[in-house]
Amino acid sequence: MAMYNLANKYLSLEDYENAIKFLEKAAEGEYVEAINALAYCNENGLGTMINLKKAEELYTKAAKFGYSRSAYNLGEMLLQDSDENKENLARAIIWFKEAADLGDDDAHRNLKILSQNPSVLEDLKNLGEQGCKNSAIMILMGIP
Repeated sequence: MAMYNLANKYLSLEDYENAIKFLEKAAEGEYVEAINALAYCNENGLGTMINLKKAEELYTKAAKFGYSRSAYNLGEMLLQDSDENKENLARAIIWFKEAADLGDDDAHRNLKILSQNPSVLEDLKNLGEQGCKNSAIMILMGIP
């Protein structure tokens, strides 16, 4: 936790290079907040080059430890790419569901918004037999 707190100090000073060093050390200890922050830095190029693959890996790791904010952040990252890659729309919905199940109110709100958008369901139906389509449709159909 001390490494993470020091990293946050550097983040607040916008000293991303030093923040990354301490986030990496804290992440080695599987400190989920540090893993999430490191993913965010990789997603946005703070102290490092933008690396969406690494960001996805880190968000996934923290989410699998039960950290709802990482599941939400991963959903957001995938949703932003869903215009280019419709499969990411389905994946985003699944991660929002995971985050919502872990108590994340923003994820629940996103699911509700997505479930009320007819073009989202249409996009999912047009995925054919690709990956997570059916799971994503079932999730959206179950949102009140």
